[in-house]
Amino acid sequence: MTGGQLPEGPGRGRRAELPTGGNSLVPRRPEPLEVVPSLHEPGGFPVDDSFPDRQACWDMLGAGVKDRLRAKAGTVLEWWARVDHEGRVRATVFGTDGLCRATPVVRNGKWVYLVERLRLEPGAMRRQSFDGAAPKSRAAGWSRVLRRPGADSHRQQPSPAAVARPLSLDDETRGVLGNFPVEVQEFLQRPFVRDDRRVFPDWYYDETVEFAHQRVFVVFCLSADRHVTVASGTRILPRGRSLDRAQWDIECTLAPVRRT
Repeated sequence: MTGGQLPEGPGRGRRAELPTGGNSLVPRRPEPLEVVPSLHEPGGFPVDDSFPDRQACWDMLGAGVKDRLRAKAGTVLEWWARVDHEGRVRATVFGTDGLCRATPVVRNGKWVYLVERLRLEPGAMRRQSFDGAAPKSRAAGWSRVLRRPGADSHRQQPSPAAVARPLSLDDETRGVLGNFPVEVQEFLQRPFVRDDRRVFPDWYYDETVEFAHQRVFVVFCLSADRHVTVASGTRILPRGRSLDRAQWDIECTLAPVRRT
């Protein structure tokens, strides 16, 4: 008997026949699971006044670095800059042509800026506005509760086959992300839930305390091989009110990375 032959014995050469009529014995193919983003608890916006704000950080960059960032980004949609743990400025510009970063590196014994661009697919950006209340603190089970953008005020449960999948983000990043309303958290994470290899998070926020309210401006960005998502907006919290009474005004953008 060769390796390609069936063994001798009863039933040799016969094919199993399906029953005619009645209940089929063929197992049903399971429904594909819907993979949805995990939602996170708010981590607050701790502020250290000893660090310069984004405008002061931007002003610390050389004119040549700023010009290269603008040229590579195209029409600027958002930007942020902050100092790293060594006190050196890192800047990011998000525009119609790309997500661009200026990073301090050592070249020939000197600190210089490496300006890199993640090219974006022209004309393929999708933008969406969100407004509403900040999320309340909830138990771990809240990670299964989602509301689709544009839905009514009643939150919808995902299908029974849905599986919540967290991205590989550190605790500090999850805390910042958790401050956003659930629709924004979902918008930012959804493109990465099936493939979050090398997802790079970045964010910036600052606080302004005025007579009647506290204002927080925040930018949050996730980027990977295929997509970039950015949320930029403000949170207004009236003096003496709890965090669940805060109001958001947010603009979100999804941009595919250019593949050619």
